[in-house]
Amino acid sequence: MNPLELGRLAAWALAGFAAGTASFAALRLTTDAYVRGARLKPIALHAARLALLGAGLLAAAHAGAWPLLAAAAGLMAARPLAVRLWGRAP
Repeated sequence: MNPLELGRLAAWALAGFAAGTASFAALRLTTDAYVRGARLKPIALHAARLALLGAGLLAAAHAGAWPLLAAAAGLMAARPLAVRLWGRAP
């Protein structure tokens, strides 16, 4: 694998990390809206979050298997950060 391909995969991983961070932040907002008793706003936010995340992963899949794996790895790397930043103790 040449350095150009590694740079491309790093860009996909960074994009996955950014998408994961945004997705988990939106999940926090959705959960807070559900807890406050809202009905339509959290459903719309949840649908938009899943649609955008799906579109990003679909774009990575169209680029190939390695970009999809890199984006998914970036997405999964964002989860511990999101839990640490926005998680609450019960």
